[in-house]
Amino acid sequence: GQFDQRADSAAQCIQIISCGERPLIRTARVYILGGKLTESEVQAVYNSDEYITLYGKLQDKFGDNGVVSVVIGKKQNNELHVDLWLMSCRVLKRDMEYAMLDTLADTAKQNGIDKIVGYYYPTAKNAMVRELFKDFGFEKVRSDESGNTIWSLDLSNYKNKNKVIKIN
Repeated sequence: GQFDQRADSAAQCIQIISCGERPLIRTARVYILGGKLTESEVQAVYNSDEYITLYGKLQDKFGDNGVVSVVIGKKQNNELHVDLWLMSCRVLKRDMEYAMLDTLADTAKQNGIDKIVGYYYPTAKNAMVRELFKDFGFEKVRSDESGNTIWSLDLSNYKNKNKVIKIN
């Protein structure tokens, strides 16, 4: 499906530049729980055992899209709290989001996690993903008058959702 909202250009989407096998996030702002991450904070997260970090590259018949998604989740006991989920608007609704979720769920289970907690904080440009966690099968745990929502996914019976993307 297509969205009614579109960025003026791909440059307004997430720009991620790969540095070897470790991506560096280069944007005007990277939002995480209402704040910003500096490059040094991203490096600290990447080097910490307290976090699960994933990035996804996408290649299709039209060419190599490069790194198009980054997910950062903080491990807290048996839960993984998704602090950051970035995805280029160029690949939304092409099942890349499901491939990333399947990989996140698998990685979380390998780390003794049995629940993923997701957060949605509305901004002027992210309305198109307001129901993303619901689409993923998460249950809404809480919402407030500002539209902020907290979601939870029990991994005990998780079934992969990606049917299109081949994961290497």
